[in-house]
Amino acid sequence: MSYDAPPVEAKIPADFDAPDRVVYGLTARQVAIVATAGVLLWLAFQILTPAVPAVVLATAALPVGGLAAAVALGRRDGISMDRWIAAAIAARRAPRRLVAATDASPTVPSWAPVPRTATADGLTAATDDRHGRTAMAPLRLPANAIGENGTVDVDGGRIAVTAATTVNFDLRSVVEQHALVAGMGRWFNSLSGPVQIVISTRRVDLYTVAQLVDDRLDALPHSALADAAAGYAQFLRDLAADRDPLDRRVLIAHQVGPHTDPGVARRAAEQTARALTGLGAATRVLDGGQVTDALAAACDPWRTVGTGRTIPDAVITAGPDEEKP
Repeated sequence: MSYDAPPVEAKIPADFDAPDRVVYGLTARQVAIVATAGVLLWLAFQILTPAVPAVVLATAALPVGGLAAAVALGRRDGISMDRWIAAAIAARRAPRRLVAATDASPTVPSWAPVPRTATADGLTAATDDRHGRTAMAPLRLPANAIGENGTVDVDGGRIAVTAATTVNFDLRSVVEQHALVAGMGRWFNSLSGPVQIVISTRRVDLYTVAQLVDDRLDALPHSALADAAAGYAQFLRDLAADRDPLDRRVLIAHQVGPHTDPGVARRAAEQTARALTGLGAATRVLDGGQVTDALAAACDPWRTVGTGRTIPDAVITAGPDEEKP
């Protein structure tokens, strides 16, 4: 007689990473903002009361208190209002032009023309510094170099990336669900270094897949098989026109120390690939071109990207030019 174990159930709060509430449901940051505004208003009241009527001070304090409450309690774009304002000020003060330079504060050469921007009234000079030249800053990229084997050199060490597909958990039996949870637990316990899991969704370019099918129709051995392939290509085009197919992508980055051999990160990625393959997921350790493709897709997830491209430091060669007719 078979026995099914009880289903796996665990309650995980949705806001487990939310800051702690210290006073009246407010976080320490919110309490600090409100307290600072209250202290400033109290000092202003104590100093100005002999000369200014209390009614005038109370009227002037209302917008100040409301602004402090809005900054402390408000949220925008998923973050608190004070953090949003600080980020907006930092973005406004940051240079608009970033260049590939090692100098901490590169400047435009004196012989270079001042860049101009298009406005409603015409072209105006875009000057940001006191000398009349555009302020510039070095472009800081997260990756310093990408090797042919897929190892990425960053400031904190080296990273190797494993790509994996998802596994449908709900369609499994209770015993299989227990096995999946146990397998994931064993993988987590086997980790010896920091690991980052990135789950993203991007649009699937079915038109490109349909074009690849059409390009291979002449190579099929039978006409009936070619007709079936052409119908499949048309089905992909209709599906892309009527629907918005999306692809979920899981990337697992393994980081090792800056002075560690790149093969260590690669072996960690291969170990993860073997562990997740045993759980039913299709895995692949990305090479240099595929890692470059993944980074490009992270910067612009809605743009069509390939399945691998030339790494930044690769030397591009070409054959001899064809004879002109």
